[in-house]
Amino acid sequence: MSHVKISTVSELFLEASKIRTRQGRIDSLRKNNSPILRDMISLAYHPAYIWLLPKGVPPYTPNPMPYDAFGVLTKEVGRLKEFIFGASPNQNTMLPQKREKLFIDLLEMVHPDDARLLCHIKDKRIPYPFLTYSLCQEAFPDLLPERGPTSWLEEDDRKKADEPQE
Repeated sequence: MSHVKISTVSELFLEASKIRTRQGRIDSLRKNNSPILRDMISLAYHPAYIWLLPKGVPPYTPNPMPYDAFGVLTKEVGRLKEFIFGASPNQNTMLPQKREKLFIDLLEMVHPDDARLLCHIKDKRIPYPFLTYSLCQEAFPDLLPERGPTSWLEEDDRKKADEPQE
């Protein structure tokens, strides 16, 4: 019996970031094209998504059994709408402390690498070198809007492109 290894979203981003050429990174993202990958890119970079959580890493305990957490983020992605402005009807009545607690609960359920990724995505970035807005927009042109050269993300893209690879 053969079994298929399920990759975490963070593994897919890490794999793409390690590729030396821009076209190779684009091809890797396209090869691993999936709803969860597209959702994470959109949540990180699309200007229409505004997170209703404070910046930074909240106090959470990483999942102690990461081998049981593969695929959890894929199953729980629908819960992320609770944290995005305008995506849920409950937002007007939910206290910020309750929203933050729900986010921490989610972080403690998913694979530890995906939890770290979610913390960065919430802060509107993908924490892997070379996976910039412009690269993701080129990989999935229908996902992210074109932006001008004076965009607020332009400077962040330049900084990330200069980061050394791990």
